[in-house]
Amino acid sequence: MAAKAQEVPKLVYVSTCHVTEQEKLPIMKDTAAKPIDIYSASKLSGESLALSFAEMHGMNISISRAFNHYGPYRGPTSSFHRYP
Repeated sequence: MAAKAQEVPKLVYVSTCHVTEQEKLPIMKDTAAKPIDIYSASKLSGESLALSFAEMHGMNISISRAFNHYGPYRGPTSSFHRYP
């Protein structure tokens, strides 16, 4: 509501990659939602609320599903450590 009141031109909702099915790779834009825990379920709910708010109020809202870092400095406990 604050963003709407201040006429913010664009809002980005930061979600998580864990709202999608993680067993099939690669993960594509149209991969089905399948939250794996309460955190990812709450993020998926937030995505739905953001999309509803955008539709109701005509706001420009994007959703980003962030992934873990990858590369030589990635920690051994990374949820994607088993994938190259």
